[in-house]
Amino acid sequence: MAFTGKATYSGGTTLPELAEDVSDLIGIISPYETPLLDALGDPMREAMSTHHEWLEDELLPNKDAINDSTYTDPSADTDFVVDNGSRFRVGDQIQVEGSEELMLVTGINSNTLTVVRGYAGTTAEDLADNKVINILGNAALEGADKPGARFTNRSGCVTFLPYIQKERAGSTGLSSHLLCL
Repeated sequence: MAFTGKATYSGGTTLPELAEDVSDLIGIISPYETPLLDALGDPMREAMSTHHEWLEDELLPNKDAINDSTYTDPSADTDFVVDNGSRFRVGDQIQVEGSEELMLVTGINSNTLTVVRGYAGTTAEDLADNKVINILGNAALEGADKPGARFTNRSGCVTFLPYIQKERAGSTGLSSHLLCL
């Protein structure tokens, strides 16, 4: 059903239903539109700073690979070795690329994962060495404590644009210095 622009809220059995028109707030955004800059408007003056700072971060890896060729039964083994065990947490739902089987990580010992095979009613499939594993997400139990934070180290970056220098041929070139810590 298409969005009509009306958001309705139920106030309960004794209160009337509330409706608010939010169609002016919803828009289809293309990569060429800048709604935030459009809402802020044009600046009062040009930016004149020669010193710019920002933070850079990386996404957490959500893939790894199986590093185990010693299966007793590739369709039923519940322990196998991966390249980077530190990428996984207990409760992660994982899936081997090209497979329909879901697995639930129940234990991690260095680079060895212990999993529940055929999780969520899927059928167990053969595992093989060097197959890519996708980490789909973490299945937290209702009422359980929140899982520990996972993050990467952010680095602060600075660039200095001290001057515009005149080149020999008469064109101008911008001299820039970038430093990430």
